Amino acid sequence: MRSILALSVLFVLYGCRTGTLPNPNDPKDVGMLSPQVMRRNLASVTESLANRHARRELTDREYRDLVTKAANELLESVDPSNVAPAQAWEFGEVLRDGKRWPEAEKVLRTAVKYAVSTKNEDRRVNDTLRLARAIAEQGRTEEAIKTARTVFDASPVQSAPILLGVYLEIVPAVHEPKGHEVELAKLIEDAIAIHMRTLVDKGTEAGKLFLAARAHHVAAAWRVASALYDAGGRHDAAMKALEKSDAMVEGFSRRTNI
Repeated sequence: MRSILALSVLFVLYGCRTGTLPNPNDPKDVGMLSPQVMRRNLASVTESLANRHARRELTDREYRDLVTKAANELLESVDPSNVAPAQAWEFGEVLRDGKRWPEAEKVLRTAVKYAVSTKNEDRRVNDTLRLARAIAEQGRTEEAIKTARTVFDASPVQSAPILLGVYLEIVPAVHEPKGHEVELAKLIEDAIAIHMRTLVDKGTEAGKLFLAARAHHVAAAWRVASALYDAGGRHDAAMKALEKSDAMVEGFSRRTNI
């Protein structure tokens, strides 16, 4: 009954496309939702909300709040004790969007352990970065940095998520970086080096998107690192980081104008 109610609320409040969600009246969909179905449902909700956000029907804050609300409504339809290790990463995704950080940390530790045991490098990298964010959100900055660095050994073909995970998720999750600014800046700097040697398939859409966005993300990451170095009293390093950001933007502009 709870899963039917949750799905009904999602249909009404968030304007999901009915083709992507289970039918609440279908007996096979009654009961607790699986992590996979729950994650897919939330992805559909998020896409719908993102479209409304793009049309300026929602503010940034409203968009984020509605995603969090939708995630928490779906989480009521999952029994955590029934989540298999192979599905832990999917459960962790929804817990992350629901901002339930202690629960997300626990589940993502299971996900990382499973990825390591099954030698799934893609999941090890992604789930470890998500785990580091969950740790950072709880104020354990040093542990978050150490956790993130455990995937810096990923091969060039598996390292694409690292920079974005570091500078867009983990670093912003450190709400009080005082005393850790330089460490965080170095984390970003090392992630940039990894990003620059990442290898992707140029023939795929994902590969093309990665290469098209590479200069933008590297330049933006250098600016974040510069601000952190400056806040940590390393003004020389801050200037060098800013110069590298400007050089990246200038180099990209020259290539696109050729």
